[in-house]
Amino acid sequence: MSIKRFFPDTRPTLDLNFAATKRLDPRITYARDSTGTFVGSNGLIQSAAVNQARFDHNPLTGESLGLLVEEDRTNLNTYSEQLDNGVWSGGLENGTVTPNTAIAPDGTLTADKFVPTAGSAAHGVGRTIAAPASSAVSVYVKYAGQQFVQFHLGQFALTQAWATFDILNGVTGTTGGSTISSTITNAGNGWYRCSFTRVNAGTAAFGFYIVSSASAGFATASTGDGTSGIHIWGLQLEAGSFPTSYIPTVASTVTRAQELVSILGSNFTSLYSPNKGTFFVQASITGERNNTSGSALVSLGTTNNDTFAGFLTFDNRLDVGITIPSEANVAQFSNLTGKLLKGATGFDDALTSNAASASAINGNLYNVNVVNNYGVSNTPAAVGGYDRLGIGRTIRSISTYESINGTIARLTYWPTRLPTAQLQALTVI
Repeated sequence: MSIKRFFPDTRPTLDLNFAATKRLDPRITYARDSTGTFVGSNGLIQSAAVNQARFDHNPLTGESLGLLVEEDRTNLNTYSEQLDNGVWSGGLENGTVTPNTAIAPDGTLTADKFVPTAGSAAHGVGRTIAAPASSAVSVYVKYAGQQFVQFHLGQFALTQAWATFDILNGVTGTTGGSTISSTITNAGNGWYRCSFTRVNAGTAAFGFYIVSSASAGFATASTGDGTSGIHIWGLQLEAGSFPTSYIPTVASTVTRAQELVSILGSNFTSLYSPNKGTFFVQASITGERNNTSGSALVSLGTTNNDTFAGFLTFDNRLDVGITIPSEANVAQFSNLTGKLLKGATGFDDALTSNAASASAINGNLYNVNVVNNYGVSNTPAAVGGYDRLGIGRTIRSISTYESINGTIARLTYWPTRLPTAQLQALTVI
């Protein structure tokens, strides 16, 4: 449902429609100190240069999803597109790897093919690697005659965590060990991105294996015919509780830096009405960020970093409303990962009054709890006034780490507190 009919007559002083325009407003300060990948409108994985914004798309439909904002992550799997390299072939068991046999999800002829040898045996390819206790594994795979594939962390057939996938029908199978979740996502052209995560396993895994499976359940042996196999590309192992965008590697691990998106100084104060306003955000969250303190889809900050206001704060849940800082026990909207989110928060009275504020998420109203844990006045003027806006991040300083993980399709600010009924109408899915 379009939100246009619910927008108020009052003109917003900020309306960033990232999904529609696929560009940054000139008032925005953007930084990412590395390259990063995203899915282009053609459905293929592409690379964005250092400090170049990423606008992600649905790989099947080409739909624009908005501005991609992620925390920093490192791909611990070297040679992520070269299964024939020694780091992988040293762990080859009862099978062959042929390089560059299929067009990969980035449109290049770089996908390899693993084919189990004929007969019943344990068939797989892998490597020795120390995986973090909390790990996210993701691999792009494509059917080439073998219907089922397993991923393992640990020693093959004596595994700490595993997950099985049906790559012919695009569905997840069973999981076991310390695995807590698995997902399979259609990446187009017959490719699926399969992933599984384990959290706080306590002991690092000492191997990463891709195994041909006989079924959607756990099996240490399968029957090969020497011809049928699996196309494989984009092997990724991250420290975290969910996978993020693909990070290609060769001889060494690679870190993708976090996005820092802000509006600073006069670019912000010229549009902001002190102590009151309404924020609307349409976004999709990938998962809980690695840091423990949470992040905000929208936040206000001050030059001296004495205080900040977080709106629609996300940390393993969504805290709605205004928190100064975000550690308050406020109303929560859970189960957000992978879902469309529309949220709106209206506030006035210098962010000091619960009664003067309201929030809505996906058409539901929530109470707001305004708190202050810093021991300074809640009134922004007491600490110099808000002079910066964080987009998809908690903005306690320009370089603060706390980015969300997901896409922001639209961000709008009105310099007035909209009626509560209008907040609710704006957020109906």
